[in-house]
Amino acid sequence: MNSQESFVRYVNEFKRPDSRIFADAEKFRMGATFVSPSADAYWGGRDFDAEYSCAVSRKWQLWTRMDQAPMTPQEFAGFLLDNREDIVSPCGSLVWDIAKRMETRQAGDCFSVFRQEDGSFRLGYREGGMGWSSMDVPGGLVLRIAPFADGTSLDVPAWMRCCLGQDGLRLDYKLDRPLEKIDRAFRIVLETVEKETSLKAFWISGKTSAKCP
Repeated sequence: MNSQESFVRYVNEFKRPDSRIFADAEKFRMGATFVSPSADAYWGGRDFDAEYSCAVSRKWQLWTRMDQAPMTPQEFAGFLLDNREDIVSPCGSLVWDIAKRMETRQAGDCFSVFRQEDGSFRLGYREGGMGWSSMDVPGGLVLRIAPFADGTSLDVPAWMRCCLGQDGLRLDYKLDRPLEKIDRAFRIVLETVEKETSLKAFWISGKTSAKCP
């Protein structure tokens, strides 16, 4: 099945009273058995009667791929502007203002970074022989993205980081426990499938199975 909806529809069409759903949390997939309720019968290469794999969304792949990847101020500004619709905090206008100010910084600018008590950064910069200017960079972002292509969007905090080294100023972000977030998203998908098919799901781990809590 290529979608959650088609998987549910197919299962509801062919399920029996003893049908079961088995979920693989490591591969974000689930399979339904119509003929046999035994999970053991479905190890060793035997196929499920219906199977659905959750496709990781493009947005989730993007934000996790760039997680903790140092960027220049110009690169970071471009990344924020390109993906600002995923950011719910701080507000869009503030993100736009910060990104635009970063975008104008030049490679030769002098920088200073000061961490403030609230976790934000005071970013100082000087262009050529001109005086110092500064801007505040928030200590974190809150993203709202769906880990799976047809799944529920979740709020994902991300901590902003600034580092001043020999190569100049670099900025990045660190997602807060992304593995836990995608696991939660899979549980939400599974709970929805259970509700819409009226079938109980079982976790598959190694060669054993257990009821999903």
